[in-house]
Amino acid sequence: MATRYPRRRTDHRWWTGLAVFLGLVFVALVIQGLTVHKIGFGPLSIEFGEKAKSGGGTNGGGNGAPADVLFDQAKTITGSWKTTKGKVTLEVVQVEQQDDWVRVTARVRNGGGNAVNLPLFGNFVASDDTDTAYSARITSMNTGWTPDVPAGQTLRGVIVLDKQVPPSAKALTVSFTHVLGFGAPSGGITVSGVPVPR
Repeated sequence: MATRYPRRRTDHRWWTGLAVFLGLVFVALVIQGLTVHKIGFGPLSIEFGEKAKSGGGTNGGGNGAPADVLFDQAKTITGSWKTTKGKVTLEVVQVEQQDDWVRVTARVRNGGGNAVNLPLFGNFVASDDTDTAYSARITSMNTGWTPDVPAGQTLRGVIVLDKQVPPSAKALTVSFTHVLGFGAPSGGITVSGVPVPR
């Protein structure tokens, strides 16, 4: 009769500890990535997002936008370029350009009896006369843009374009593809012929 030896019991505590440690390292890397757009340490690190686009610098150039364009020495044009659709008026009142980065100051007048909504991201589009397309750039500056415009009121805010405008571009078309809200005009709203200061 064969001798039966008791089965050796495996201790899972070591594996559980390793799994917890690796989970904590993963969470720490995710938090690091979300806060500083960089994962890893020293030469074993990867940059991404806005930091990677800008090459980590502040001058932008051909590598992408700086962390924030200051527009402290911008060329500026003021005026009134506007379109009214239904009871909503979109008006561009100022355009600034520095190092081919452009921002526009716009106003939305809601003459209707219900609030309307003009979100920037995924809804604002622009193009220039060289057929280059733009969207709104995410920036840490306080642009003053809030998408909700109550009935009978006017919203004013700044929109920074997401990439540099080529020097050959002389004019912009700015649009919101949708104006949301009860009674809002369909098909969005567009202002054309907005000059780029040079």
